[in-house]
Amino acid sequence: MGAYSDKRMKVGVVGTTILENMHVPGFRIMKEKAAVNIEIGRFRNSYLLRDASEVIDSFNSQKKLYPLHGFIGSDLISQVARRMNLSDQDWIEKEYLPKLSKKIAYQNFGLGISLHNHTQNTLIEIDPKTGEISDFVFKDIQDQMVDRYVFDKNANLNATRESSNILNHFFFDNSPLARTRGMEIGIHFALYDAQSIMALTQDPVLIKKFLGIFVRNYFMEVQNLTGRSLSLSVENANLLEDLENGFEVYPNESTYLSHAQSAVVQIMNDIYEQYMRSEFPDLSNESFKYNQVKLYEIFSDLTADHKTMRTSWRQPLSPKYGISGRRIIMYDSKSENVIAASTSLSDEVISSIAASASGATERFAAAKMTAIWMRNSLRELKQIFKNPPHSPTESP
Repeated sequence: MGAYSDKRMKVGVVGTTILENMHVPGFRIMKEKAAVNIEIGRFRNSYLLRDASEVIDSFNSQKKLYPLHGFIGSDLISQVARRMNLSDQDWIEKEYLPKLSKKIAYQNFGLGISLHNHTQNTLIEIDPKTGEISDFVFKDIQDQMVDRYVFDKNANLNATRESSNILNHFFFDNSPLARTRGMEIGIHFALYDAQSIMALTQDPVLIKKFLGIFVRNYFMEVQNLTGRSLSLSVENANLLEDLENGFEVYPNESTYLSHAQSAVVQIMNDIYEQYMRSEFPDLSNESFKYNQVKLYEIFSDLTADHKTMRTSWRQPLSPKYGISGRRIIMYDSKSENVIAASTSLSDEVISSIAASASGATERFAAAKMTAIWMRNSLRELKQIFKNPPHSPTESP
């Protein structure tokens, strides 16, 4: 082996993910079958074996499929824009951004997933005769976040709910923002998906305009998919209008990202919070029927098992817990904004909640919930140190 005597190789089959089992019309992915990591001294390379057969089988020979990063970096935008008698900018604003926004809104609110939809992970399918986009195809599906609330609610995915694979126990992005707030829908978009928009131009004014146009179309599609009439806060409605006009924005959201990206984080979080609030309109009336300590204990256990989904990371000092349908909801009693929601509860759990005493004093309840929180936090820290984050392509 000579200089390569310390070579180490790990080969394994990529764990079946929720997306591997999905057969949803209009949603195409390149499935991943195997992975290999090769380490030679300080050098390390990872490889994935992808299966494009389903993409090819569904591929219309009249269309052309391009890697998005190559498509954006070439003169192809000018070519397809001319087919539609549009300028490059008009094609981006009227064809590309609206259709990309619909696809990502469908992922988030139709399927309950968020992929890393940057240009390297996205392919664009175009009819070269008309210049129209017919579809987007996605890859690197190991990098996915599952919204346990929307996913569990979606009747089309019943066959895949029993998947034992825990997705995104650790985030594979080493940035502090991803590790601390990566499961926030606005942060997830700004870190990954937004690159498919910001890579279109180096003009800072156009970047803001493109982000604004995308978010506007995304917002309309979310309302169409959910059947909800949602309203942004006055501040976020103004931020969105400023983005669309290419104006400088100054959001309250504080991140290390640009002002424009931070504004998008703030607006998209508002969209999701308004949607969740519309799902549970009577939380304050329902909450006090139940023992808060009991609800907190169950909710904490579900969180430890990755069976809850946060809608906001701005947690109040004294959140309340309520029951809506078959779910436990954590919410801010002052604003009545939903903070997190659990997956559907079993009959046994619902019975135990109904049978629980409701006479605990507020002071006792707060003290006990604090003790439970400390216990669960210590348990989570021990688990992290015991099983440090690993690459998604490494064998467990």
